[in-house]
Amino acid sequence: MGFSRGAFITAITSHNLATTPVNTILLAACGRIASSKYAEIKANGKLLSIYETTDRASTCEKLNNRSPKLTSFDEIAISTGKEHGAFYRPRPEWIVPVKQWIKENNSIQAN
Repeated sequence: MGFSRGAFITAITSHNLATTPVNTILLAACGRIASSKYAEIKANGKLLSIYETTDRASTCEKLNNRSPKLTSFDEIAISTGKEHGAFYRPRPEWIVPVKQWIKENNSIQAN
């Protein structure tokens, strides 16, 4: 899980773990990652993206579309009006869905 620049690093980590996919949560991440400059970055495993509708770091749909090894993609848009600052403090708008997603995606599957 990462926020802003930390989410960029988290996405790179997901990209580099293509042979061992991990669950990934990106908060306010896809302004930079979605650009063509970083088109080589792909996510793997399960991905949750949460972004603030008033922020430039918006949807991760482009990352989803270019990531063939994603097994699931969930995205939530929140609207606090606080732009990037919506993630500076723990707010129910993003904490509650993150906790729920982790709970739903934390099962270990036998091979």
